[in-house]
Amino acid sequence: MTRPFPQPRQRALTANLRRFAWATCLCLLPVTPALAQSSDDLRALRYYMEQNDQTATQAELRRLRIAFPDWRPPSDLNELLAPTAQSAVDEAAIWRQIERRDHAGARSLIEQGRQRVAGWTPPPDMLRVLEINEAQDSFDAAVGSRNATQAIAVVRRTPQLLSCERINNAWLLADMYVLAGQKAPAMTTYRNTLQSCPGFAQMQTTLEKSSAVASTA
Repeated sequence: MTRPFPQPRQRALTANLRRFAWATCLCLLPVTPALAQSSDDLRALRYYMEQNDQTATQAELRRLRIAFPDWRPPSDLNELLAPTAQSAVDEAAIWRQIERRDHAGARSLIEQGRQRVAGWTPPPDMLRVLEINEAQDSFDAAVGSRNATQAIAVVRRTPQLLSCERINNAWLLADMYVLAGQKAPAMTTYRNTLQSCPGFAQMQTTLEKSSAVASTA
C-alpha cells in the first residue's frame, strides 16, 4: 500500500508542478515583437514632419522607439511620407501642363505640391523634360527673332538641345554663329554633329549645310 506524502511536502510538490506548468506555457506562447506596422502608429510622426516641427518630430521618434523597441526608422525619414505625398500631389496634372507647353503653370503646380506635402519633390524625369522644353522654346524664340547672342547662350546652358533627335537645333545654332560672325564655332558645331549623328540622312544634310562656310579641305 502506497503511503501518502506528508502534507507539507505534498504542498511544496504541488507548487513546484504549478510553476513548471506556467513556465512551459510561457515557452509555448508565440513571440510577437512590438512593431510599428500600421499607418496609425506613425500618424503623429508624419503630421509633425509635414508641419516641419523638428522638436515634436524628435520627441515622437523617442516615443516610438520606447513603444516599439524592434522598430527602426529609415535613414531618410522622408520615406515615411512617400505614400502621403503620392496621394496628395497630382503629378498627372503637372505632366498635362508640360505637354501643353504651359511651363509657368507646371512650375506653379510643382511649387504648390512642395508647399502642401513636406518631403515631396518632382520626379527627376519630370524636371528634365520641363527644363529641356523651356530651353527649346527660348531657343526657338531667339532664332525666330534673329537674336544670335541669346540663341547661343540658351544652348550653352542646355547642351541637351543638341541631341541627334533634335539635330535641327545644331544646324540652326551654326546659322546663329554665322550670323554673329563666328565661323569657327559654326564649323565646330557641324563637325561635332557629324561625329555624334552618323545616320546617312543626318550626315548628308549636315555636310550640305556646312558647305556654305567650309573650305574644300
